[in-house]
Amino acid sequence: MKQVLAFLASLLVVVGCASEHAPPQTAAALHREPVAAAFCMNAKRIHYSEMVYKVLYNETVTHDSVFDGLWDVDSELSVAWAKVLPQAGIHSRPIIEVLPSSELPSDWCRKLEDTSKPQTLSAPIQKALLERQIHYLMVLRAYQFTVASYSIGSFSQLTIQGELAFHNVGSNRQEFSEHVSMGVSLGSRPPRELEADNLAWLKQTALELLATQGLKWTRSALEAD
Repeated sequence: MKQVLAFLASLLVVVGCASEHAPPQTAAALHREPVAAAFCMNAKRIHYSEMVYKVLYNETVTHDSVFDGLWDVDSELSVAWAKVLPQAGIHSRPIIEVLPSSELPSDWCRKLEDTSKPQTLSAPIQKALLERQIHYLMVLRAYQFTVASYSIGSFSQLTIQGELAFHNVGSNRQEFSEHVSMGVSLGSRPPRELEADNLAWLKQTALELLATQGLKWTRSALEAD
């Protein structure tokens, strides 16, 4: 029973807000300047993890369902993200509307995540953004969709772990980043229903998380100390 309670507790994602705040000059610029907004997901997949009760022991069963090619999650959620940000006082446009796909390589966002080297935009992307009077880029990066569940009680939860980052295009440097965690209970519905009807439930849940918890993280990051 202790193992059961511990596992259930681990599923209760604490949806918090930024423990740190962006520098005041960055927050002021983001409220003043036009901003390009981007959502990008490292692994286009749903990672399922289920703890199965075996009486004498518990067994964790995992499975990955890849949707790359079935859903352009980066493009769709970049548009949704840009529509949410005005509620935080950010005048934003989705990056896919600012730059044509020919100027935005598929791996551009992943390169910004590599902490082993300076986190800079490529010269063509930087130049293209500046030519369009975009001086800041706001990126919400996700690692993957994760679904954790337990065989007893039909409890499951969808989580998105990732990072919120503010990038100064002019100086080509990241001025703020913060780990983010968003999550929601799936109730008693079977988790695999997320994949039904062309991922309809997954898409709707992701949009709701951006509009609520994603917005909350952004507002908190922009608060004054």
